[in-house]
Amino acid sequence: MSRMPAFRLFGIGHVKVPPDLAREKDGARAHLILLGYRSIMPRAPHEASRSLTVTFSATGTLAEAIAQHINAGDRLFIEAHLEADRWTDRVTGRRRVGVAFVLDEYCLLERRSPDASRSDSCSPAVCS
Repeated sequence: MSRMPAFRLFGIGHVKVPPDLAREKDGARAHLILLGYRSIMPRAPHEASRSLTVTFSATGTLAEAIAQHINAGDRLFIEAHLEADRWTDRVTGRRRVGVAFVLDEYCLLERRSPDASRSDSCSPAVCS
């Protein structure tokens, strides 16, 4: 397996579901699903904003922190990189390419309160 160059990503999104944490032989791994929007404002009154859901993975102490401190509905600023792997499929012998979004850092912008029933019930949180 060979690694292709990584791309840097920055974004803001809301956590769609609580992060899941898995303990593996080589350490902790967490998956974080963020819901983002293509544009902040629609270009025309009839045009709705389109949402995009992206799954990020994190490892080690970052995975532990995400699992402990991040909840569904929280608003995050993230820094990540895009990793692409190339390999040859053992069964078919064909060249394959896979892409993963790997989280490097995050900053909690707003925390959704547990009893939040309205979208304006977020309280500001401090970046750490």
